[in-house]
Amino acid sequence: MEASPQPNTAERPELRIELVGTDGSMFAAIARTQELLEGDELAQFNAEVATALGVGMKQYHEVLGIIGQHVDLRDTSGMYEAYAPKQPEA
Repeated sequence: MEASPQPNTAERPELRIELVGTDGSMFAAIARTQELLEGDELAQFNAEVATALGVGMKQYHEVLGIIGQHVDLRDTSGMYEAYAPKQPEA
């Protein structure tokens, strides 16, 4: 079961990433997220990821859930429906 993206309660940077292959690995997605964040948000993200990986939470969907709390995660591969790119408003 994959984690659902968090509601966008504040402006978050958008991360468009193909969540398959090497570009979509857990660590590549973490690194791409770190590139988008700064200051306290980056520090909080790093702490959450370190805690999650330190206690053995290594399931991909759980890490995506953490990423989705800090950025507007959009999967361009179509693999993860919960992170599908937003459709243009009509």
